[in-house]
Amino acid sequence: MLEQELSNYICQNFGLDKTDFDSSTDLVGMGVLDSFSVVELVAYVESIADVKYDALDLAFSNLESIDAIKRFVERKKGR
Repeated sequence: MLEQELSNYICQNFGLDKTDFDSSTDLVGMGVLDSFSVVELVAYVESIADVKYDALDLAFSNLESIDAIKRFVERKKGR
């Protein structure tokens, strides 16, 4: 469910088509995410996954792909 929500959000807000990426695509490397879009994405993830990013969590490694975001959420929730 989280994967689908993130995929939809990325398509709607960053101008990608679902055929442009998959859950392992490096969105930072593709140039999709920059410092402004990261702030938007973090706020969205916090709202749908009920987690909070701390300053140390804002590394691109926690945000570079849908898979990375899912792993981060699972760690935060202790799964």
